[in-house]
Formats: sequence, C-alpha cells, structure tokens
Amino acid sequence: MALLQWTKILTIIDGRTKTMKQAQIRLITLCSVLCCGVMSTVVAQQCKGIPQFMIAHGFDPARSAMSSQENRKRGVVLIELSNMANPGSTRNKSYQHPSWLLPGYAGSITTGRNGDIYVLPKANVNMLYNPPENQNTIYRIDSKTGILTSWVKIPMPRIPDEHNASGLLSAFYDCDTDALIVSTVAGSRQKEEIGAIYSVKASTGETKRILDKTDVLGLLTANLNNERRLLYGSARRSEIWSVALDASNHVTGAPRLEILLEGLGPRGDDKARKLRMDTNGMLQVFGVPFYYNLTAPVERQETVYVFEYNPVKKVWTLKSMN
Repeated sequence: MALLQWTKILTIIDGRTKTMKQAQIRLITLCSVLCCGVMSTVVAQQCKGIPQFMIAHGFDPARSAMSSQENRKRGVVLIELSNMANPGSTRNKSYQHPSWLLPGYAGSITTGRNGDIYVLPKANVNMLYNPPENQNTIYRIDSKTGILTSWVKIPMPRIPDEHNASGLLSAFYDCDTDALIVSTVAGSRQKEEIGAIYSVKASTGETKRILDKTDVLGLLTANLNNERRLLYGSARRSEIWSVALDASNHVTGAPRLEILLEGLGPRGDDKARKLRMDTNGMLQVFGVPFYYNLTAPVERQETVYVFEYNPVKKVWTLKSMN
C-alpha cells in the first residue's frame, strides 16, 4: 500500500500541570547534518503537522495515516496500523468522514505545516465518481474540523478525454515557502506535451506556474549542495530532472538531468511515480510503468530505487532496488 502520510510525535510532561501531552517535533539526526563525518549535501524537509481531527477521533498519530488505497473504498480513509513499520499490517480501526468521498477515487496525499491535508483526484476507469472536469481540482481537509472541501482548481488547457484521462498526478508540501507544489498532465497527448508544475500558496490559494510544457509524475523540493532545487520525474521518459528555485518558487536556471532510470529494474522503462527524501539525504524513487491510459495491471508493478548523491562527482549513485 502506498500514499501514506506519517507524522512523528513526542510525549512530554507539562511542567506547570504535570500532565502528559503530545507535541510535534522536527527530527534532525546527527547524520543528516554531518552525514556521519562527511558534510551532507542533501537536506530533506521535515515540517508536516498533526491533524487535530486525528487526535479528536482517538487515533494515535504515531501509528495513523491517511490512505487513498483501502480496498473497495473511494476517497480517503484515516487508518491506525497495528505495526507502524508495516503499512500492510492489520488496521486497528479506520474512519471516513462523509465529505472524504468528494474527490471520488483519490491519488496523491500530502500534509501541510498546520495539519491541513491536501488530496488529489485520480483518474479511474469508472468516471462516474471522477468526472474529467474535476481532474485538476485540489481538495483540502481542514485540520480542525476534518471536513474536506474543493480548494483550488488548477487551469487546464484541455479537459481530459479518451486520449489522456489524467489531470493532477503529484503533490508535495514545500516547507520553505508554505506552498503546495503540484504537477498536472491535463490535455497532453501522445505527441503533445503540455503538462505543467504549479505552486499554490497554502495560506491564500494563490496559484502560479513554475514550469510549462512538462509532463511530470513525482516531485519534491530539497536543498542540494546548499541550493534549493525542485526534483521531478518525467511522465514520458525514464528520467529525473531538477531545476533551481528561489525563495518565491521562481525558476532561476535551466533544467538539469539528474538520474536515468532506463534499463533499471525488472521492466527497464519505469517512470518516477513518487520521490521521497529521507533524513539522511537518500532519494527513494518509486518506479512504475506509465502510459497515460487507465488499463489496470493484473498485479501492482512497482520498484523502489534508492540513490545517494556524490558531492565530489556531482552524480547520483544507485544503492539498492527492490
């Protein structure tokens, strides 16, 4: 199971009331700063908040997550796992507010600093619950009330159709700018790449385009060699690129090829569905086949590639895949 959003908490004692309480912490390990003796050149972001409704409903934030892939369920579901190290473990309990069905079948999920949760729709063979005109809509679950509403509609040059039913594909909350970074392929065709990446301010919903004519699956922002960069996986090619961003999410240089996935793994043509940076600066790439259609494979096909950045050679080295 994928698309789980984890939050780390710390139980502390209130010095005034002598009661236990839970507080969000920003975990920075020694190795993430010094890389065990070598100056780290890749810094991951750690700022996601705890949704208040999760605690109000009696869920343990340390073992709970929002899922968009629960069997036979549309929308998103709050689950509490029996084993936090195993996303496929038994669910102690689950909860779904009626409004969480609004996106239909859901895809990418990410959490902001204040605990608000952002949900993207996912194109499905059954379009009854996922109308094409809604494929570029970002939904938000309020941290306090737990109610999901339609939040921001990203522009689409052409409504998704039988040539390409997808719209928004990936979302990442950027701690540095308090903004959601999203990618859309709405309107793209086999020989026409008109996708784009947008930045959406969390506090206002203000939207601006970062890159155009670029079809992207997974993305994230990170500090690489003391430079703020947006890393993104092409939806058309087995490649991961990056571009430098300023403090306002404006592009400040030309795109740069970072990683080639071609020839790797059991399929050899994986695209980067999801990118994740751990606290030690290791880049996890979740590779899948992607062909712009809605044909569901008999079984889930995904390989996780782990890359490490070499600051001397300025290249990424494949460390493992499974």
